[in-house]
Amino acid sequence: MPTAPGTPTMIVVPRALQMGWNESPAYFCATTETVRDVAQTWLDQGTKLPAHHMEAFTEPHRAPRRQTSPGPPAQMSAVYVADHLMAAVEDATGTLLQRTARATLHAIHSVFPSPSVGSDAKDPISENKLQKGDGRWDTQKEILGYMLDGITRTVQLPTDRADALVKEIRAVLQKTRIQLKFPVVGR
Repeated sequence: MPTAPGTPTMIVVPRALQMGWNESPAYFCATTETVRDVAQTWLDQGTKLPAHHMEAFTEPHRAPRRQTSPGPPAQMSAVYVADHLMAAVEDATGTLLQRTARATLHAIHSVFPSPSVGSDAKDPISENKLQKGDGRWDTQKEILGYMLDGITRTVQLPTDRADALVKEIRAVLQKTRIQLKFPVVGR
């Protein structure tokens, strides 16, 4: 902030990162990538974290198969705007899924703090989405509009989107001429 000469520099640190501001997508994405980096660092360093009050929402319905191949655990994490995407093969000890979820939940709250008691602010982690199963470990999951299947190792469109795409392709194939519109460069 501008200050008078000889006075201390004042810095504004927002307590919330609002979407909808002109430059918010870049700031928001940089911040959520930082959350991912914090969680991944904790996982890579084997940091012991306490239980998180929301981690029960991430537990799989069935006990997952465990990694039997030698080598490091198979785990990755990514973020798309505000959606944290994790994939993992449960390790031989049976703790990798829980540690990954726990690290991610704690990392989100370390960068975007939980609202204090009595506050009307929203938690940065949507309990409604967690209750719907969005954070649950599963072998099949719709992520960013695609169906991912960890057993068959396939990615496909959900049926309704695939049907709409097939319908559009059939309509195009019935035409003898299709006008292609390209953006005009330099105007």
